[in-house]
Amino acid sequence: MERLDHGRAKTGSMLRSLTCALVLGMGASTVAKAQIGLAGASTADWTVLTIAPDGSWGTSTEGYVNRAIATAVARCRAMSRSALGCGAYQVSVQGGWALGWRCGRETILKTGATLAEATERARKRELELRRFYQPRMEGCRQLVVVAPDGSVKIAQPQAIVSDSSRDR
Repeated sequence: MERLDHGRAKTGSMLRSLTCALVLGMGASTVAKAQIGLAGASTADWTVLTIAPDGSWGTSTEGYVNRAIATAVARCRAMSRSALGCGAYQVSVQGGWALGWRCGRETILKTGATLAEATERARKRELELRRFYQPRMEGCRQLVVVAPDGSVKIAQPQAIVSDSSRDR
């Protein structure tokens, strides 16, 4: 009997210690969560741009990146003729510009703090594709530009952004 009581007392003591540790841990993590913030972290909204292989696209600007991704993919699916592909290519940026180009069957998606920066990154990617992978790639056409506020500029169908293929 004495042995059984000792086991219960030991189990009870361990249970109290575990409960105390959990309560203290939860309190500490709540305090830490409230105090931890990334230095220089932006509170700007997230912009996501996705383009399917068939050229359909979707965009969204939201406070949370996961919501922006889901909405952008849903908008792309509404535009697409294909059941698959939306979300295959996507970029996200917080408080910046996003743009999408099509160069024949190739997709170029880039972001930047400014439109000029995003455009320069897209041009560099185009040159890289031509130099290393697709020397005969068609000229690039701008599909869409998304501003930091989420406003969208859709390019005219004949708007050629770059046609380095003529330089070959």
